[in-house]
Amino acid sequence: LESIPADQIDRIEVITNPSVKYDAEANSVIEIYTKNTTSTDSWGGNITLNAAQGKKFQSGGNLGLYYNKNKFSLNLSGSYANNGHLEVGGFDRYVYKGKEEIGHVRSDKDLSGKIKPLSLSAQLGYQLDDRHQIDVDFSLLNRNFDIDGRMDTRLKEYQPEQETYNPINMGLDLTTKFNSYNVLYNFKLDELGSAFDLSGNYTAYQNSQNQAFLPLENQENKILNDVKANYDIWTGMANYRKAFSKTQSLELGLKYTNTKNNSQENNRSGTDMEEENTVLGYKENILALYANYNAELTDFLKLQAGLRGENTSYQVKDGKDSSYWNLFPKVRLDFTVAPQYSTALYYSASISRPNYDLLVPYTRYFDTYSAQAGNPHLKPQYSNLIGWSHRFKNY
Repeated sequence: LESIPADQIDRIEVITNPSVKYDAEANSVIEIYTKNTTSTDSWGGNITLNAAQGKKFQSGGNLGLYYNKNKFSLNLSGSYANNGHLEVGGFDRYVYKGKEEIGHVRSDKDLSGKIKPLSLSAQLGYQLDDRHQIDVDFSLLNRNFDIDGRMDTRLKEYQPEQETYNPINMGLDLTTKFNSYNVLYNFKLDELGSAFDLSGNYTAYQNSQNQAFLPLENQENKILNDVKANYDIWTGMANYRKAFSKTQSLELGLKYTNTKNNSQENNRSGTDMEEENTVLGYKENILALYANYNAELTDFLKLQAGLRGENTSYQVKDGKDSSYWNLFPKVRLDFTVAPQYSTALYYSASISRPNYDLLVPYTRYFDTYSAQAGNPHLKPQYSNLIGWSHRFKNY
């Protein structure tokens, strides 16, 4: 959203119960509609600079340009910020063996540093004729976190009762890079709204993390952790919409997503800095087919019914390969009771898959006593939702 100039946005719609056209994991969808300016010749731009002084200094800027000529449109935008970062506080964790609490960890931190986000985007559109439209867009988002400071950790064990104090200097250098390329072709079939869409997307995501925990006293607790993760995501989608009339339509479509992850982890710990290297990886393929029917049954009653099928196969290095097929039905009835009051009944089935960071078993440290690692044996979660919503005066 930050990459789209505000004066190019026509409207924003929030869909709280999206149709089966969208992924089964989508509980809500935000659709951003930009202004159709290909019919007019125009150009313009905007630039914004900002600065703020609190406990840390923050500064940044945004630039947007657009150009429209005949059936051609071009939008360019970018932003950069240099923000001071401050983390002061603490957190507690309790250690259990089964149901028995056997220890307590308390960490207090005083960290500061810089966060530098950079974003660039470009959208190119060309209207071949009254029925054919091609859009190409590119977006880039880079973020760099450079943080260091003091962290004091106390470990209290109950049996036998003892307490360990470990003051450390902590450093974190985290860089994320996100590049996305999209191509969309739209073919308008008739004046009722029938259309055929083809789209393709390639996304490259890179995450590099360097953590350093340098004890002030006991060097045996020294930890250096370097993780590099690369994700390549390919997506293709075809959608056909047949409008039988102004009040009745059917959508058919398919979507294929291929995701590959390659990760490397390097751990060095202790006084002798013993090194441990691990190569990790993840693969996932999702093929989805869907059909969705919309109809205005009467002046006050609307029906939406759809069915989505998804076949998922994934493989995690050092984890179990898995494949599963699921059906996700959705039904919605909208009633217009009065000009200013409407109500809706709906049912939907959905899935929530573990994200990549939770599956790939590389390590992220909180302190010298606590760490988090992915679990390649995690399974998806399924849910069924029945709802009854009310709307009065657009609220």
